Amino acid sequence: MSEFYMRNLILKDQPTVADLVEALMQFPQDLLVITPGYEGGYKEIKCLESREILLNVNDAWYYGPHDTLDSIPKSEIPDYEKVTALLIR
Repeated sequence: MSEFYMRNLILKDQPTVADLVEALMQFPQDLLVITPGYEGGYKEIKCLESREILLNVNDAWYYGPHDTLDSIPKSEIPDYEKVTALLIR
């Protein structure tokens, strides 16, 4: 495992897998990959999963802006841009 290594990189809006790979290459390859825990603390990344989502569905600050197709009535789906995204958990 690497010694302590300090670096912060901010990804652009709507980053792609290529953007993520490029950013990850800036770090030592043996760093542990973590994500915030549900109510605090941190946990390791365990899963990469592709999903179809709708962009900019949610306006409330406490929700992420994007959501799954089943989050809104089927008649409203054409109103939003549908994309395939990579979910990292």
